Amino acid sequence: MSSNKKQIHAVAGSSGAMGSAVVKELQKRGEIVKTFARKSYGNPDTIILDPFDQEQLKKVLQNVDNYFLCIGLPYSGKFWLENWPKLIQATIEACIHTNTKLIFLDNIYMYGPSPLPIPFDETYSQEVTSLKSKARKIVADLILDAIANRGLKAILARSASFYGPNVINSSLYTSFIDRMLACKNPQTIFNPNIPITYAFTDDNAKAMVDLAFHEEAIGQVFHLPVGEPITLEEIVKVCNKILNANFKLSVMPKFLFKILSMIIPLFKEIKEVVYQYEDPYTMSFDKFKKLFPNFKVTSYEEGLEKMIESFQKN
Repeated sequence: MSSNKKQIHAVAGSSGAMGSAVVKELQKRGEIVKTFARKSYGNPDTIILDPFDQEQLKKVLQNVDNYFLCIGLPYSGKFWLENWPKLIQATIEACIHTNTKLIFLDNIYMYGPSPLPIPFDETYSQEVTSLKSKARKIVADLILDAIANRGLKAILARSASFYGPNVINSSLYTSFIDRMLACKNPQTIFNPNIPITYAFTDDNAKAMVDLAFHEEAIGQVFHLPVGEPITLEEIVKVCNKILNANFKLSVMPKFLFKILSMIIPLFKEIKEVVYQYEDPYTMSFDKFKKLFPNFKVTSYEEGLEKMIESFQKN
């Protein structure tokens, strides 16, 4: 059963691509929104929040109905393992204290081992294979345990790798769009012919808000909507059509990537998730579709065009 009652919402990570998309979706629906971020980024209405500070969270979440947690942490397995559980524990305590519903933007790193089923759903095994996957499993388990045993109201909204306007922490930006806009060929260290499903930020935002308003969703894990499986070579073709260009995708040799992953920290972190590009990595969101059968997923053509336009304007 859905509720049409006007509610108060708070969005943490509101300056990021996903958080700002959630804010826009809520505002589009005429909802009351509070924005939280670690810096104001020039927005006088943003509340400066330390998401690890349980007592501050308890104060700012007073009278808030829904707390959308869209924060990202530095891309480091060690950092994630040390800090994600602390952040989530503070969040759980604050949400229970204020009776606020948590809508957590989760990811899909906890699923394993690879290769995964085609497609995989929310019930697939979680045999962690890396520090990042271990961190995300711990976080999800903390939330699910608090739901089961402490009365936490929460929804885990799991997103595939996402793309969209102003998304910079994505290989589709750093290795593809950023280079193309600089008139350079895109590059990849992954297999360019493996089909993968991606999520569009605006679709994620709409889906998260839909779930927040749906009472039946409370206490559950949902995969957020994704497009049809697409390869990196096909993404280049879509971008070429948008840009009226003819860029060619270059693939880094495996031996070179192996060497670089021993000396460059980012490459070492990426090495942990290469399995997502070694076999088809396609996510099912059938569970979500059963609740929202009329949800329309943005095409890659439209989504990539909006993403490219956002960087052309900057």
